[in-house]
Amino acid sequence: MALFEQIAIKMKTKKLMKMGFDGEFIEKNEMLSLDDDEINYMKSNEEAMVLADVLAEVKRTSFSKAYAKVKNAKEKYGIDPEDYAFNGLFHKKEEAVAAFAKKQRAAQIRNVTKVARVTGWSQAKAREEVRRAYDTYGITPLEYYTELYYNMTDEEIREKKEAEKKEFQRCIDWVKSETGWTDYQVKRHRYYCRLAHEIVLHAYFPTRCWQMDDATLKKLARQRDSKRLKEKYNDKKAISVLADK
Repeated sequence: MALFEQIAIKMKTKKLMKMGFDGEFIEKNEMLSLDDDEINYMKSNEEAMVLADVLAEVKRTSFSKAYAKVKNAKEKYGIDPEDYAFNGLFHKKEEAVAAFAKKQRAAQIRNVTKVARVTGWSQAKAREEVRRAYDTYGITPLEYYTELYYNMTDEEIREKKEAEKKEFQRCIDWVKSETGWTDYQVKRHRYYCRLAHEIVLHAYFPTRCWQMDDATLKKLARQRDSKRLKEKYNDKKAISVLADK
């Protein structure tokens, strides 16, 4: 191996280790195959990094392969890492991923139309505001409509998102105080519970999932169990009434 190649490998390894990955993990997961652009993107997008890490474990593949798929879904189809991971797209063919993206875009357009209807804005104005909320605050079109962000000023939105961020960090610190984990390890376990055991993200802290082993987590009711119960015992005719806030 040429000297410059050895130096490049050492520099890349050092960069990855600074991000929290140890040498054994880097080698096992073929992370040296990542190029500098991929590593820099990963540094600026922790969500993609954590989800790729968990997908690699749950789907029994290498981190580099999982990360490449997460990154491709975002860059080629505009699918966010959470949507890609939680909608079972990992083992789907490219056509299925493209079909999901198309369906998601159609849903986004419907939500923009709903915003236009309730606000009296033009379709173009609603589309502009929804896009700005996503680009600035990470608010999805569905959240923008259901959480009534269209009624808020920029200052109110910033305050709400900051409060949510502080509350999330408070919960992370709570888990850290009991486990000795890092922020990354808490976030990773939260995603692991979602992908391996279908425990919805908002239930992670109230359920104290970090105190349970896999055997116990497996016994908890899953999201699909709740859906089956809902469909079995709730009157479908009442859904539209209950859904109308």
